[in-house]
Amino acid sequence: MRNLMLLLKVQLRNIIFRSGKQFSMRKKAVGLGILAIPAFLFLYISVIYSFMLTAAFPSDYQYLVLYLMGFISVMMLVIFGFQSAGGHLFGFKDYDLLMSLPFTRSQILTSKFLSFLLLEYFYDLFLIVPAMGVVAHQIQPGMLYYIFGLITVLVLPLVPMVLSALLAYISMVVAGKFKYKNLLNNVISLIFVGVILVGSFSIQNLINASASSLTDLGNSIASVLPFMTLLFDGMVFGNITHFVIGLLLNIGIFALFVFIFARYFMKLNGEIKQGYKVKNFKLTQSKQQSVFTALFKKELRTYFSNATYLMNTLIFPIMLAGGCVYLAFIKDQIYAAVPTYLTGMFFPLAIGVILLGSLTACTTNTSISIEGKMFDLIKSLPIDVKTLLSAKILLNMVVVIPLNFAAILLATYALNFNIFQCLTLIFILIISTLLISLIGMILNLHYYRLDWENSAMVIKQSLPVFVTLLVGMLVGMGAIFLGVQFVDRPWLYAGISSLAIVLLDILCIIYLNRNAEKLFQKIG
Repeated sequence: MRNLMLLLKVQLRNIIFRSGKQFSMRKKAVGLGILAIPAFLFLYISVIYSFMLTAAFPSDYQYLVLYLMGFISVMMLVIFGFQSAGGHLFGFKDYDLLMSLPFTRSQILTSKFLSFLLLEYFYDLFLIVPAMGVVAHQIQPGMLYYIFGLITVLVLPLVPMVLSALLAYISMVVAGKFKYKNLLNNVISLIFVGVILVGSFSIQNLINASASSLTDLGNSIASVLPFMTLLFDGMVFGNITHFVIGLLLNIGIFALFVFIFARYFMKLNGEIKQGYKVKNFKLTQSKQQSVFTALFKKELRTYFSNATYLMNTLIFPIMLAGGCVYLAFIKDQIYAAVPTYLTGMFFPLAIGVILLGSLTACTTNTSISIEGKMFDLIKSLPIDVKTLLSAKILLNMVVVIPLNFAAILLATYALNFNIFQCLTLIFILIISTLLISLIGMILNLHYYRLDWENSAMVIKQSLPVFVTLLVGMLVGMGAIFLGVQFVDRPWLYAGISSLAIVLLDILCIIYLNRNAEKLFQKIG
């Protein structure tokens, strides 16, 4: 038991405070802060959506809010569990170290399972518990609701944990057969997030739903997630039979997974450890590449191999693209609801939204810091500084523009923009993305950090990231506000905005040409 508690303590400490040799009060505060951000986000989503839906649903169907929020909670648990399972249950970095220490396999397995399960409970606490409270306030249930609710909170994360672990294992095995396995894993994560975001935009279609459609909604959720709805039936209707069946179903699935995983633990991790490089190692002649091409490919590998880097920079473009997908589906409803004299507002508003989407996504604000301990090696290579920085700037352009470009095309279709309006939005997208790339590079040359112990420290918490995100949001929101003022003169607004951005681009390029070499050599 002592060894188990020691392993569990280490696992939880690494989850909360990240890895590191020393854990100062500052690092502990930062680690807790990183967990607090998603916690408050989940709490906000759960409370706001629950109140919104209970206010919109007929009183006889308000209990369905619990089922709907439970569905959302399960999906979120699967997504976040999927991102955590890889490297936690499968292919974890300390596998060789732990197996060489005087711990039994059961102790290692149990510590991994408990720490992962506690992380799922953390998400569960801020997702489903607030929804349970809101529904209880509306329907005024009996004492059985609260007793069964407490048990449900403990049981509900079990099946999502199994699903996320299976998805992570399949993803890692499939990706291991390919050369760029990290890229494939991160793309799958982006697809999951995109599906959730698009689905969240569609929730408002339930607001004025009829009773029959709400009944169909409950039946649909029950057919997809019976392990969850059986528990909720016991809570809401006091159906003890359904609750017991649901309890046994959840525990049984989890117990079966634990049994199989414990039996084949070493074999499963051994297969993942082999990967593409072990199975397909061949000594071949390398093709000659230009310095710029080699540097750009290195930047691509660094970016797509880091899930935190990827998600932190693409979240706003993904939200923008998801919103435009939704607009394309409700195109007819938009023009039926919006008076004709207000449709002229669409184009100037679109300019502001595109600026918001492009200026809030930046990879260059951490592209120097992300090198970490490798920076001295890069600095010693016979590489022109401007060529290196150009590769880092191009990465941001290549990463940010495609999603925003797709959003522009969807908005053009949904809002009936003409070809000139579409081309103007694309031009503004390109010059604004270049601007934030240059600003991020300048800031990171001045304010860098190479002694980080976990990449999240510079990706999420560095000064350049904070400044570029703040500037991007302020300029984007300001552009949306100004767009409303220029409803009668949209082309004048587009011209002034474009000219201002181009001038700032030129100033940033001049500054980098004059100072990049000197600033780069001072780093280290």
